[in-house]
Amino acid sequence: MAGFVAPVVAALPERVTPDLLALEARWASLAAYGITAALLADVLPIDGAVNASTIRNDALRVAERLEAELGPEQAMFASGCQAEWNKMPIPGPPVTIGIDGGYVRSWTDRPTNFEVIVGKSVPEEGPIRRFGFVAGHDDKPKRRLHELLVSQGIAMNQEVTFMSDGACNLRDLQYYMRPNAEHVLDYFHITMRITVLQQMADSDEAGRGFRSITGHPFRFHSGRDSDLKPATFGHHLGRC
Repeated sequence: MAGFVAPVVAALPERVTPDLLALEARWASLAAYGITAALLADVLPIDGAVNASTIRNDALRVAERLEAELGPEQAMFASGCQAEWNKMPIPGPPVTIGIDGGYVRSWTDRPTNFEVIVGKSVPEEGPIRRFGFVAGHDDKPKRRLHELLVSQGIAMNQEVTFMSDGACNLRDLQYYMRPNAEHVLDYFHITMRITVLQQMADSDEAGRGFRSITGHPFRFHSGRDSDLKPATFGHHLGRC
């Protein structure tokens, strides 16, 4: 009809209120789509209007909108210089960020798998934040981590400690995020590798090629006994 104006339709093109979309996206990130639909039907007067397919489609639309709002990817997010950082207000307490990766295998096609990178940012004050993405498919991984730091109010002159197992993709993700960042090798992963070496040494009947590293749980071996030195965890990964 000519001249017909529908302000509600213009404001809500998806025909779903923002509050309901927020609930669907939040709960769908914590539980299965079917469970989310059942929970919403219990607490809201929507009956069968929302099902698992509806939840999935709405959650995907919200995710696509959030992805579109992300800025461009950059190789470096640390900005400014020492003179500028010195003029900034006194920063908040240090923040620790743990990052790790793991493989998810397809249930129906067992040889198929993909790597997922997940992390948790733990400030001394304030809420804990988490992030994750699929390695090789996400084209803005550093931007995603940067936005998480910004959302937590982490200043450019604030101390940040990154903990990881030193994998190449994890190192690249951490580089140039904050000028006062310290990159730490997670001792848990180091001891895992040392345990494997110990098992290899114990299983070598002739004793050739391996030397028992009992008593050196946190040492690296460079090839000569005299070169056994304590592992330094505080060094930047670029100098490891």
